Amino acid sequence: MSSIQRYVAVLADEFGKVLTPSETIARLVSASKSSAGKKGGNTKGQRRQAVASNDASAQSYYDKLVLDAGIQSNVLKAIIKVESGSYPYINDRVVVRFEPHIFNRLYVKKVSGKRRITSADRKQFGKTVLLPGMRVPTGVKVEKTGKLGCKIVIGYDVKSSDGLTRFSDSKRTYAQRQSIEYEALNMAASIDYDLAHQSTSFGLGQIMGFNYTYAGYTSAREMAEAFQASAWNQRAGIVAFILNYPVKDSVTSKTVLQSARDIDFEAFARVYNGDKTGKYAAKMRDKYKQRVGA
Repeated sequence: MSSIQRYVAVLADEFGKVLTPSETIARLVSASKSSAGKKGGNTKGQRRQAVASNDASAQSYYDKLVLDAGIQSNVLKAIIKVESGSYPYINDRVVVRFEPHIFNRLYVKKVSGKRRITSADRKQFGKTVLLPGMRVPTGVKVEKTGKLGCKIVIGYDVKSSDGLTRFSDSKRTYAQRQSIEYEALNMAASIDYDLAHQSTSFGLGQIMGFNYTYAGYTSAREMAEAFQASAWNQRAGIVAFILNYPVKDSVTSKTVLQSARDIDFEAFARVYNGDKTGKYAAKMRDKYKQRVGA
């Protein structure tokens, strides 16, 4: 089965049964009597055409999928606009963002064999890729420097806030920044291919690679390949993630699905983006208002 055919997440029905992708579609597109009347839902050929084709029928099908999930199409479009600028690809490559601190954490856990790691463990076993603009502290070894300025470093306790200094040159175009992101991803992949992809966000919804199961895939690599194959896979992956992700907002106790249905961008962004300041929520609400003309 190709990655395109696996584009949608499996869901658990009310009896705890794991649904196949075709059964998932049949469940979501419940308004379609022709689909609901078939035990297996849509055929593989129908599913492939509906999601992988960039034509009017695919757009109509996707909008229907979103509505049947109980989410306004404009809500999802606002989220996508903030996450990726609505760009599925730049120079024919899926839009990505490599996260050095996540790769460092996953790599140290793998090498050390520890589930819980300390700052000392990161300095002892740490290895990651820094992007231009990220400072290399004194005592941290630079193992390799890429053509675009990315560096493989050893013995660095990387923090998430360190990523705020990436791309200090604001004159770089989006395409140039994406080239740097890909250099970082490829350099990390030379260290550990799977962890590199788990440490990168992909596509229109910038779904983190380590969340591949919630998007309906068996690995981060499979998700990345599916997103590269089709922008419709990217859109379906976002819906699947929203349907499947179980973490609830600490303030409202809403899941991302409930938040999206309620047009509650504050609750949504706290879970989806880890938004503690309301910055992402404000942007999403602004883009939503622009779309609905409010």
